[in-house]
Amino acid sequence: MSLWYYEDYIPHYRLGLEIKETLFLGNSPYQKIQVVDSYLYGKVLLLDDIVQTTEKDEFMYHEMLIHPALLTHPRPEKILIVGGGDGGASREVLKHPVKKVKLVDIDSTVIEISRKYLPQLGNWNDQRLDVLIEDAVQYLAKSKEIFDVVVMDSTDPLPSGVAEPL
Repeated sequence: MSLWYYEDYIPHYRLGLEIKETLFLGNSPYQKIQVVDSYLYGKVLLLDDIVQTTEKDEFMYHEMLIHPALLTHPRPEKILIVGGGDGGASREVLKHPVKKVKLVDIDSTVIEISRKYLPQLGNWNDQRLDVLIEDAVQYLAKSKEIFDVVVMDSTDPLPSGVAEPL
């Protein structure tokens, strides 16, 4: 018997992935977290049953999220990433000659699970990266820091979801 994951997008259209095995299934205080190993996309990170990233094609999302913003800024030195707990956005930012990257994510469990199951996504040991576990809305309300580029790499702002206030 095969195991399948389905994600419905719009009426009459859904994504289906055949799963080899579930590597992690748990809950943080904020969301359901899963990592599965799929036949076509390798390891897949799901938050609240929605695909966030896959081993095979994550580079397309992360490169397009980061490089246009950093390449159009004349001298991007201080970068803020809101969300980004899988590590892919910060990895791409750190390919540039930036001085500081601050990643603000509310959910430390996503970071821990991503580091364990998708270690190639992040560049977590780079000294320019500062990871802050905090609600980004609260952080931005109180912070006086100025950033050259701000990147939103949060989950989809679904009703009652962790990213809705963003």
